[in-house]
Amino acid sequence: MTVKEIVEIIMKSENEQEGKKFGIRTDDLDLNVGEYFGLSHDWDFENDRPSDEYLNGTCTTGIRYMFADEEDITEAVEKALEKQNYCGKYQYLVAGTASEYGDDDLELIINNSNLFEEIGAIVVAKIK
Repeated sequence: MTVKEIVEIIMKSENEQEGKKFGIRTDDLDLNVGEYFGLSHDWDFENDRPSDEYLNGTCTTGIRYMFADEEDITEAVEKALEKQNYCGKYQYLVAGTASEYGDDDLELIINNSNLFEEIGAIVVAKIK
């Protein structure tokens, strides 16, 4: 999938529902479009490993843009892809209705939670 294709997906989504949060997720899980990631574990910095505590969503490298225009979104996608240095077999464009910042540079914790359940980010497209 090209940067241009990712940008087109985000722009189409912005036209349909403004305010969605987007990120890039690299993982060994083989998911399909429309499936959800689970909640990510918080990081135990003291022991350099995942902790037993869950975060409020799925950890991603956030695609952060100010304006929903092609130039701004393209720059944000390129920056997120450059930062994506996590191990994993697959790479996804994921989205959610809410987010919060994480500990890493550009980290965005994305969720689709509601009153009844906590849900991680949804797969919008498989990048590779």
